[in-house]
Amino acid sequence: KQKLRQANNNNANRANMNNPNLPNPNRQLSPRQLQEMVGQRRESASQLPSAVRTSIRSLSELSDMLRDGPVDERGLFESHMYFPECIGLSVEQCEDLIEQEIAESPDLFPGGVVFDVRSKRQITDDTYNYVVLVTDEVGEHVTGRLGDGVVEYPFVWRKDGAEVEIGPWDCDMVTPLKMAECCAYIKASVPGVDDNGRHIECYIQPKELPDDSKLVIVVDPATGKVVDSPHDLSGTH
Repeated sequence: KQKLRQANNNNANRANMNNPNLPNPNRQLSPRQLQEMVGQRRESASQLPSAVRTSIRSLSELSDMLRDGPVDERGLFESHMYFPECIGLSVEQCEDLIEQEIAESPDLFPGGVVFDVRSKRQITDDTYNYVVLVTDEVGEHVTGRLGDGVVEYPFVWRKDGAEVEIGPWDCDMVTPLKMAECCAYIKASVPGVDDNGRHIECYIQPKELPDDSKLVIVVDPATGKVVDSPHDLSGTH
């Protein structure tokens, strides 16, 4: 088994899928073509060994995989490992499965593994109206969860009794926007307060420091089941 290495191009200029007026000179495939490729990748991924598989969860992630080029001028790229077979399992079942794989292939985590179990945010949480801005380590520029500058809102915005889809937002317009710029851009695109009288707000989350021994497991607090592919926090290589 081997680590899956995924190159993310942080310098690409990507258009917001919901705003066709933004320039995007790098796009080579239509959204429909990308959707089809997502389906093909998902189907083929199910045939790969578990430690090699990765979940393709968004068009922006696939777009990154399709582009050639390093992350930065030094030719560095980020390496991550995913365990999508844990989705739907309890935390205990997931940890047992991963520990079994590590026992069979100790080189996956040569220094041992520490499980970091986190609860997935719910729309019933008091912070439901916050959109998370993942920034660089110093909290200045927005990089996005996948390093592509794209920010997503996980829920549906309810206004005047109707459900309104908001986001995603591209905060990497040639160069990554600063935190305040990205937040202002997002707020300007959301139609006023929701049915609870809440405005969309921004929560700043600096990028986590690399930790090759940590494996993040995200669970649904209502069911206790794993809802996302557990992944490591490997650094840049």
